[in-house]
Amino acid sequence: MTYVIFSIDNVTDTHTLAKFLRHFDTQVALSKTKGYLMPCIGSYNGKLEQSFICRTEDYLDYVESYGAVANQECVLWVDSGDCFSCDPEMNEEPIYLGELKEVSKKKAMKSEGWTYRPDMDVYWVVR
Repeated sequence: MTYVIFSIDNVTDTHTLAKFLRHFDTQVALSKTKGYLMPCIGSYNGKLEQSFICRTEDYLDYVESYGAVANQECVLWVDSGDCFSCDPEMNEEPIYLGELKEVSKKKAMKSEGWTYRPDMDVYWVVR
C-alpha cells in the first residue's frame, strides 16, 4: 500500500481548508475512498505547515483531481517505507529521498524536515 503526504494550496486560509476538508469528507461519506484523510503537521526548513496523509488512490482521485495541490512545490510519495519527492501532478520522475523513519520528537526537531501525526503521536523523518 502506498501513501502520499502533502499540503494543499493556501492551507492557512480557513475557507480554503474548510472547502477541501468538506470535499474529501463527502467522498468518505459516500464510501468512494479507499481510506481516510489523516491530518499531520509538517516542517521543512523551520516552517510549520498543516499537512495530510492518505492512500495514493485517494490522493489521485480526490486531491489532485480536485486541484488542491496545483501550486505545491512537491508531495511525498511513500511506498513500503521508501520516500520519493515529485511535483504534485507526477509530470517529472520521482526523486528517491530515502526511508521514512519513525523518530523521537527530540530527533525530529533537529532535522531539516519532519512530519508529525497527532492521532498516533508519531514523528517521521526521511533518512
